[in-house]
Amino acid sequence: MSERPVFNLLRNNLQRSEDVQTWLVEEVTKWAARVPQPVLKKLLSLAGSLKALKGKEGQEKLLAIVAAQAGVGGDEFKSSDVEAVRRFTNAFETAQPYFRRGASSDAWVNVLIAHIVPVISTLPDDVAVAACKALAEVSPNLTATQAVAVLPSVYAALKAQLPGPPPAVAEGETAPAPKVNFSLVECLLFAFHAIAAHHRTSLPELCGLRVTAQPVFTGQPQDIMGTPSENRAEKALFVAALQRLAPIVNDFQKKFVAARKKLNETKDMDKEKRLLVQRAIDTTRNISVLAQALAKEQASLVPAGRIQLSWRQRQNRGDGKGKGKGKGGQQQQQGKKKGGQQQQQGKKKGGQQQQGKKKGGQQQQGKKKGGQQQQQQGKKKRKSVGGGNNNNNNNSNNNQGKKRQRGNGAGGGNRRRSRGPQRF
Repeated sequence: MSERPVFNLLRNNLQRSEDVQTWLVEEVTKWAARVPQPVLKKLLSLAGSLKALKGKEGQEKLLAIVAAQAGVGGDEFKSSDVEAVRRFTNAFETAQPYFRRGASSDAWVNVLIAHIVPVISTLPDDVAVAACKALAEVSPNLTATQAVAVLPSVYAALKAQLPGPPPAVAEGETAPAPKVNFSLVECLLFAFHAIAAHHRTSLPELCGLRVTAQPVFTGQPQDIMGTPSENRAEKALFVAALQRLAPIVNDFQKKFVAARKKLNETKDMDKEKRLLVQRAIDTTRNISVLAQALAKEQASLVPAGRIQLSWRQRQNRGDGKGKGKGKGGQQQQQGKKKGGQQQQQGKKKGGQQQQGKKKGGQQQQGKKKGGQQQQQQGKKKRKSVGGGNNNNNNNSNNNQGKKRQRGNGAGGGNRRRSRGPQRF
């Protein structure tokens, strides 16, 4: 059965009954172990849109499909088979989204720490790097029991990747530079820090490093019996190897920084080239931070949250300069935009407030003018009212005076007639 009929079946039956969806999941599970990784991703993307595979239980079913190809949960895993390890690492990368959504990774972690990590040094470089990346991804979330079981294997794999003592050479000859797989060293150093943080008290006996406070001797038996012995000889070897690693890492980091500078000067916008250079810089920087923390006199463990692994930065940061600044740059730009918008809105509001103040001032001026007008009108009214009364009073007085004069004139005549001489 070819892959095309399977995809057609999925597309044509996505919205049908739950029985049909369950049957489709069973068919996809059967074919998952036989198809290549790219086809498996297509199957999973189509199966993920089924209603029956929503929620945590659905994620577990999808993860079971991936596990069928990885050889997880079946017969005993054969770590001696390089192709089996390669299939596991490819499937593990595909399974990461389901782990983040709540699906259990216990079976995968058990295969990784019990069968693959102990043989990392014997695997081809590409398979070993993929296995170490998987280890680095899960190491911060291991349990204390898992950490105790896998820490010795991680330490042994890390020591195997560190540069050894320089070989003896004849006088006048230069010893060849040791070869270092920086990708492997970054993954193993990160995993060592993260796993050792789950069980710090095992480090003195394992590698001679003490990352906890020096115990205070009080003379009690438990002070002696409960304190792990320090493996001083192993510590000297481990620290010396880390010190030999430091100048090699610094030299390579300088070369990559110079290469990035040249790309910027020549304005070479080849994204793939810039990505490789930036990833190399990030890798060497992480190695320097992690190695220096272990090599100093008072060793310490770097928290996993302080290290951003180089392959993760490929998606988040880009080349570190230019347009591809990643989420941080986008957030800063968005923050600037929001800040600018807020400032503009604030200015607009301030302008509106000023306009409001102007309007308020104009209103107050209008009120003053209105009051003045009212006062003037009131004065005019008073004047008009007062003038009218005076005129009326004067008119009435004049009329009364005239009447009196008329009255007196009439009466006087009579009186004068009455008072005149009488004729007999």
